[in-house]
Amino acid sequence: MTDDEILTALRAKRAQLTAVELAELLGTLTGGLTQRKLVMYFQRAFLDIPLRVFLEAARWGRVSDGELTDEELNEYLRPWLKKTAEAEQKAG
Repeated sequence: MTDDEILTALRAKRAQLTAVELAELLGTLTGGLTQRKLVMYFQRAFLDIPLRVFLEAARWGRVSDGELTDEELNEYLRPWLKKTAEAEQKAG
């Protein structure tokens, strides 16, 4: 799968999936999930979300020694992912 196909898949699912589910999808599409992949692909898929948001999300315990739980990651990114989805729907 190409990077463009991965980015398209993430964008297509952002309104239906939580941040954790999007990350799991990313891991499936790329053959594994790492902190670097999480930040790089999410930043490229959701261009209107500031990089600092994804750097903070990289503290998620599944990809780092950070303390963010699945629930905390979902809660942290929910407003940003929702805003992205709403903006694209309006532009659509």
